[in-house]
Amino acid sequence: MSSLQLNVIIFNLSLFIPLSYYRGAAGALLVYDITKYMTYKNLERWRKELMDHADTSIVIMLAGNKYDLRHLRAVSTEEAKKFAEQHSLSFIETSALDSTNVEAAFQNFLTEIYNKKAGKDYQPVKRSHHSTVQVGDYLYMWGGAQPDLPRVHNNEKKKSMCSVMEVHHLRTGRWEQKPTTGNPPLGVRGYAAAAIGNEIFYFGGGCGHDDCHHNSLFSFNVDTFNWKELSPTTCTSRHGPRIKWLCDMIAIKVNGEDYLVVIGGKESSSNNAPKQPGAQYNGGRNNEIHFYKLSSGDWISPTVTGDRPPPIEFFTLTSINNSSAILFGGFTANGRSSDVYILNFAKTSVNCLKLSNPGRSVQWPKGRSAHSSVLINTSSGPHLLVVGGYDTYDLWIFHIKNKSWKKLFNIPKNVTNRRYHSLSLWSVTPTTNWIIVFGGDISYRDTAVIELSEYS
Repeated sequence: MSSLQLNVIIFNLSLFIPLSYYRGAAGALLVYDITKYMTYKNLERWRKELMDHADTSIVIMLAGNKYDLRHLRAVSTEEAKKFAEQHSLSFIETSALDSTNVEAAFQNFLTEIYNKKAGKDYQPVKRSHHSTVQVGDYLYMWGGAQPDLPRVHNNEKKKSMCSVMEVHHLRTGRWEQKPTTGNPPLGVRGYAAAAIGNEIFYFGGGCGHDDCHHNSLFSFNVDTFNWKELSPTTCTSRHGPRIKWLCDMIAIKVNGEDYLVVIGGKESSSNNAPKQPGAQYNGGRNNEIHFYKLSSGDWISPTVTGDRPPPIEFFTLTSINNSSAILFGGFTANGRSSDVYILNFAKTSVNCLKLSNPGRSVQWPKGRSAHSSVLINTSSGPHLLVVGGYDTYDLWIFHIKNKSWKKLFNIPKNVTNRRYHSLSLWSVTPTTNWIIVFGGDISYRDTAVIELSEYS
């Protein structure tokens, strides 16, 4: 990131290297030829030289090159892996000829350096079914399904664990846990979140026990770290959303007024609020669309025109600008969806435009749920970046203006192999973005960072 400048210098190790180049080096990439055993045997000499002259915090990666000639290999993958494990080195095999794993090697290498340079002495508890919301140069992460979180409606341990906010400083890469005041929401997992100014709003969510969900709305102030309940969980409201989780929420501004928009979700099976006129309900899912007007505290049922999404859960809803958004994927009565919906909002209405896979040879991602999305603004217009999902471990870019998809390849698995995770973006420069991924419920759960430069 901007405060962490990484200078990459590549040396031919057959030449003399001044000791001054070792001192202060953040990382070293030891490369050998998998078809020439002697290059592998020389690794121990270079590793010892690094240990003798470089800083003790140096990150070392072992890379076996010429994977395209693996049928001629002289060094087995197992032997190299064993060497890497013995010396706590990360390991990868690459091909400079056909670019196999080259980008992944550098991304993993630089991410490891970044994490160490950032002083990553504290990491939040691994979690899933959470959200990470950006306000300024900070990410705020709260709640989620955590290993030791009690699966109860409420008790002292749950309140204590939920009365902290995980804060990530984008410029330094540091995580910090901070205490909060007031009563936090009970819907700690599968909630929806969105920010307006210095306030983050949290809607709905599940307690984690039985079929207990909520339709409460809370605000969290990032200056005071105080929680405030704006709208309690209720079964009697005739205007607000049903009690539910796995919905999504964005912030919009219409005629100078701030609104929150809550769409879809999975609802409780019993003891719920009245249904919204015009909405559909199927298999516990719904396609409700509600506005919440901040200035008055009122819930509003807008007029919906165009192609309204079906009852849906586990989708993403991402703001394009103050009055439009993009809804992608999700789980419906027909399974996992690959449809895109462009939503345009007015004061008391929303128009929906549906885009489906046209087939033929057009690039289009397969249906997914439990994925994450974020908006990237480029000189060619806004794009939607989609990462991971249930059995969809990949990364796609949607050009909103051109209505076209493009799949990106050679992305590290610790970024793409996720579901029920959070995804954030930080614009380092007008043409360079850092993508920050955290959590999920499968093998990769720690913070992962990749860089995306502008594309056409």
